Amino acid sequence: MFKNNLELIVGPVCSGKSAELIRRVDRYTIAGYQVLLVKPKVDTRSEFIKSRNGTKLKCVSLDKIDKIYDITINMSLEDNKKIDIIAFDEAQFFDNLYITIKDLLDKEFKVIVSALDTDFRGEPFGDVPKLLTLSDHVLKLTSICTKCKNDNAIFSQKLKKGGDQIEIGDTELYLPRCINCFVPGGISEQE
Repeated sequence: MFKNNLELIVGPVCSGKSAELIRRVDRYTIAGYQVLLVKPKVDTRSEFIKSRNGTKLKCVSLDKIDKIYDITINMSLEDNKKIDIIAFDEAQFFDNLYITIKDLLDKEFKVIVSALDTDFRGEPFGDVPKLLTLSDHVLKLTSICTKCKNDNAIFSQKLKKGGDQIEIGDTELYLPRCINCFVPGGISEQE
């Protein structure tokens, strides 16, 4: 039976967050639910939500999360089907994430969120940690540290010093690191 709730998927780069989100979306789609897949427009790496294992799904890119209301209404009218589930990838990049997710839950949507939980300084990333208070299911994924090969990497190591909290990049800019190898604030690529 359908239930509005929040499923939260968090972890560092290269931990399989997008792959897990895609897996869950596929599962619900096969069961006949109408799923809206969303990513922030600031993530310009692809027009799809893609995993490192090659799976990808079509999505809607939004510059502001509150535009989700217009999208759900328009899609419901166009397809003559009500959206049941809204899934967000790279959700850490959205402002007002907590307020919007809380409101979507109040409007009886099932919500799935995939996001980094910490930034390159090792600090909480945006509203993501606050989502723990709304979640009834949290999956914390880890990566393999690219420095010591520890299989419990929980941080995204920036391969340059400093900069803004939001800098879009992939493994050319961020690599997974364990607690012993992680350097808050970034490193030079030679380290």
